[in-house]
Amino acid sequence: MSDVIRGTTTPSYGVLPSPFWLFHFHMAHTAVSKSSSTSPSTSHYTTQATSSFEQVGCETLTSLSEEWSKLAMQEPFPEPFFQPYWISAFAETFHKATPISLLTVRHNGELAGILPMKRESRFFGKFPANTLRSLSGIHSSRFDFMCQPKRRDELTRAAWLQLKAEKSWDVFEAQHVPHDGRLPGILKYAKEDGYLIAQWPSQRSPYLDFPPPGGDPFKNSPPRYKSSRNRLKGYHKKLAQFGEPHLEVTNQFQEHLFERFIALEKSGWKGKHGGAIGNNATAAEFYRTAMSAASRQGHFRMYSLVLKNKPDQPIAMDMGLLINNRYYSPKIAYDETYAKCSPGILLGGMVLTDLASQGIDRFDFLGSQSRHKSIWSLAARPHYHCYIFRPTLLGRARHALISHVLPRIRKIKYSLYGDPQDVSARTSKK
Repeated sequence: MSDVIRGTTTPSYGVLPSPFWLFHFHMAHTAVSKSSSTSPSTSHYTTQATSSFEQVGCETLTSLSEEWSKLAMQEPFPEPFFQPYWISAFAETFHKATPISLLTVRHNGELAGILPMKRESRFFGKFPANTLRSLSGIHSSRFDFMCQPKRRDELTRAAWLQLKAEKSWDVFEAQHVPHDGRLPGILKYAKEDGYLIAQWPSQRSPYLDFPPPGGDPFKNSPPRYKSSRNRLKGYHKKLAQFGEPHLEVTNQFQEHLFERFIALEKSGWKGKHGGAIGNNATAAEFYRTAMSAASRQGHFRMYSLVLKNKPDQPIAMDMGLLINNRYYSPKIAYDETYAKCSPGILLGGMVLTDLASQGIDRFDFLGSQSRHKSIWSLAARPHYHCYIFRPTLLGRARHALISHVLPRIRKIKYSLYGDPQDVSARTSKK
């Protein structure tokens, strides 16, 4: 059976550093009638949740995959980045030889919450810190504490009590946490217990909500960019001079398509500046592992814009994920020799139109806001790096750096050079 699901020929665009280890630690902690002299919030607190914190290898993540997948799908909006296959792929490629600090919360024996982390020894300015950091990085897109929605408060409190009981860390850090995620609840309980917390704005990820099938797929796109979207028809005509444009999509991971994507991305400006995943063997292996696993779960999609007379030479490609009726686009690539035809934006319009026709609810662009994404949407989901500091002298110094010093430096920088994610000024002129 062919892996090509669908083909269309005429688009409709519509109107730190080395890790350190103090000791092997494993503790099962039942938070029953916990009290704290610094916080009334934990006084007389009773729960059926049982939490544990242990250092494990990648095989433990694999052994939890069935329970973990069930938990991840209970979220109001399950995302691929919280699935065990995504985080396991990150651990297996970027931290293969490094033990993982795994916090789990169970309710009546059932996995109800999970927080995978890594230990690092790093500096905050000139202040060294033993850090518990989210098991994530630049290629993870986003990170969160996964827990059962109906017990959110109980489970985040239990997770915090477990973190609090683990004495080997000075700083807890989680990267690219959505503002509406679960992990900020842990920060809330930490603050109530007298710990210092901070949230550093990281990225505002654009998204486009689609109307019901049959409507204009760009109904919720910014009116100011309507003329830019209309120009796509002209780009399509320019591209047709080289051959008939054709959109293909597959839901099966295939090595030869993945290699084409790697080569296409590396051939452009990302490759020249070292930002293509083909420039980093570990990053390439991560995407190979994660996307092949996503394919086995039915979440993988690869869109390709090709010319019918050159079917083996894609002009643009979108490597994405589809889950819970939402599409996520972590990586795109295009052939810059067709730059006058704007192949990346042309593919974007075709993909958005195709997804809207299928009744998909949302397209998540991921990453940060930028000019080429604002053509489609100005709506964005804020993300933050989240921190917890122990209320010690050094902890207060680290907290002051993140909460006061660095924000002022960034404010000065943006006043001089502008905020790279602020598209409002540019759109106001359209």
